[in-house]
Order: sequence, then C-alpha cells, then structure tokens
Amino acid sequence: TFFAAVNTAVAARDDLTFDDTTGVLTYTGEGEAMANLEIALAITDDALVEGAESFDVNLGADTSGSVATTIGTASVTTTIAASDTATWSIAGPTAAVTEGTTATYTLSLEGIIDGTATVALSLANDTAEDADYDGTFFAAVNTAVAARDDLTFDDTTGVLTYTGEGEAMANLEIALAITDDA
Repeated sequence: TFFAAVNTAVAARDDLTFDDTTGVLTYTGEGEAMANLEIALAITDDALVEGAESFDVNLGADTSGSVATTIGTASVTTTIAASDTATWSIAGPTAAVTEGTTATYTLSLEGIIDGTATVALSLANDTAEDADYDGTFFAAVNTAVAARDDLTFDDTTGVLTYTGEGEAMANLEIALAITDDA
C-alpha cells in the first residue's frame, strides 16, 4: 500500500515521522533544509487486459500550525501504462465442406479481460453466393451468442462485445449451414 511505501522511505530517516492512521508526515529538522524523501511504490502486474490507469499522490495543508508553510506542487498523477493485450482469432474448416453440411467457425479471445472487448464480424463472398449457405452469417452468430451471458452481438453493425470479469473468454462456436442446392 501507499502508506507502507511511505513508512519504508521514512524508516531510514531520523528527521521524519509518519502517522499511517492519519497520513501526516512530520519533519523535525533542526534549522536545516529537509532532504528529499523518495517514496518507491511498487506497481502490480495484474495480467488483466485493460486500458491505462492512473492515481494521484497529494499533499494536504500543514495541520500543526507551529510553522508557516505553504504547498508548492500539491499533486502528482501517475499513469500505469497498459502492458497486457488481448488477441481475437477465428478458425474454421481448412478443407472444403460438402453441400448440405455445416461449416463451424471458432472465435477466440486470448487474454484475461476485466471490462469489455469488441470485434467486428463480417462475411464476404468470394465465389459463393448468399444462397450457398442457409440464412445469414449474422443469424448464425446470433444463435451462437444466444446462450451466453458474457457476449452480445449487434447484427446491424456486426460488432460482437465480450464483457469479462477477470476471466478468459470461452471460445464461441458459430455454425453456418451450407445449402445443398443440387
């Protein structure tokens, strides 16, 4: 914790005391300027995929009233850079599928999410036509998502949203029926 880091910094000094119940740091110098106090606060690598986070370290007014002091720089903001990433991937049939069967696609997200992650899904015909597969790709995505509490799909935009609470996403299996147009 921050107070533990302050206590560690103060421990090597005989001109400072710190009350970790009130957060008050007291300098008891004998007519000399106070040497800078360096507080080393460890930043935890939590392995969660998240954006940058920040915190402020603040100075408050002198509460002793014994010496006239003022506050120069009253606050410093520290930003923790995002160091973890998540990777969306899709896998599907590597060989040709037969008309009248189903092509199954596996959507995965590697990384532990605490919050939301989105990806845009689409299907583009190369030589196939819409009639070559049953219904629409978005209908197949909606069917796959329907049983999941952690996923939503906007079939207007094609955006799939995963909402994680500190755990990895289970793979999403999308089954697209292939039409037998014989």
